[in-house]
Amino acid sequence: MTIPKLNSVNFAPNLVVVGRSDVEMLARLSSGLATNLHELGVPDIVIQAIIRHEKVNTTQRSYTSAVPEVVTAMKRLEAQIAVQQEKLKRFGKLKKQNEKPT
Repeated sequence: MTIPKLNSVNFAPNLVVVGRSDVEMLARLSSGLATNLHELGVPDIVIQAIIRHEKVNTTQRSYTSAVPEVVTAMKRLEAQIAVQQEKLKRFGKLKKQNEKPT
């Protein structure tokens, strides 16, 4: 699989990086995304294409180790989101049932 090279013009034309902290923030977001995809079982070559690394070993070095407390907190958050989504679905169905046909 060949990964096309991108420059800042066609990758993010509206993105203006103004300082080192912005670059660091983007690198951390990229690393976090790579880690999440890796944890989901996405193949390294696919993650490489998404993150736009030239070499797959760069992608493999970008994974961060997940702190157990963070993993637990994220699972709890995901469970709460699922509960809220289910409530919204039920509310939507209930609302439709209560609406009178015109």
